[in-house]
Amino acid sequence: MGEPRLRQSHDLDAAGVIRQCAIGWVPVNVTVDVAIAAHRSIGTENALRVLILAMTPTLEDCRKQLDYLAALPETAWRHDPSEREAVLGMIRRVIGWRIEP
Repeated sequence: MGEPRLRQSHDLDAAGVIRQCAIGWVPVNVTVDVAIAAHRSIGTENALRVLILAMTPTLEDCRKQLDYLAALPETAWRHDPSEREAVLGMIRRVIGWRIEP
């Protein structure tokens, strides 16, 4: 199938994300709640990418994203297990930047 194609999709619900992932798209800028719901439903590599690329306008969104991703087993990162620590580290840095005075 090749590399997934990215699509700006802030207005999709979980069902829409699932449909897009099924045809090889990775919707970006969906809400964290929608991305989590989609990943819980299908657990695919594309759904994981949707969650990594989710819109995080608030500190709470970043924390929710981090908590969900950190709780996933290593097998969820089957395409590149080393990516797990890089992604979690990036989100932790974003949280740190947001709470700095």
